[in-house]
Amino acid sequence: MMRQEGRLRTLGILESFGPIRLDDFDDRLRMQKLAFLIQEVGGYHDFGYYWHIRGPYSPELTRALFSERENEDAPGGGPLAEEDRRLASRVRSLVHDKVGDPLELELYASVWYLTPKGDLPEGQGVYS
Repeated sequence: MMRQEGRLRTLGILESFGPIRLDDFDDRLRMQKLAFLIQEVGGYHDFGYYWHIRGPYSPELTRALFSERENEDAPGGGPLAEEDRRLASRVRSLVHDKVGDPLELELYASVWYLTPKGDLPEGQGVYS
């Protein structure tokens, strides 16, 4: 798969969690952590992450999100491919009902980042 296609698919999965908003810090934090978790549960490794003050952070993702927002012709809103629906489902099962809470997502993503190989037991979320 071409890198750009993986990025667009990641953005599509992000949209499945609700509108992509970048207006304030919490919006951007939520997008960063969801995209990181998508990648870690088997998604597209198209964004590089490093440890930052608030957990895993990708400057590449930030640029892609703002670029897509400015691009009026950007694809989006269409149905997800089966593989992408599975990725979204994996993230939902990991974070349960916390998908809209940027601080909870920060916790999940940080624990995952600091756990060797993201080796959390199957079916175990932070609150399980």
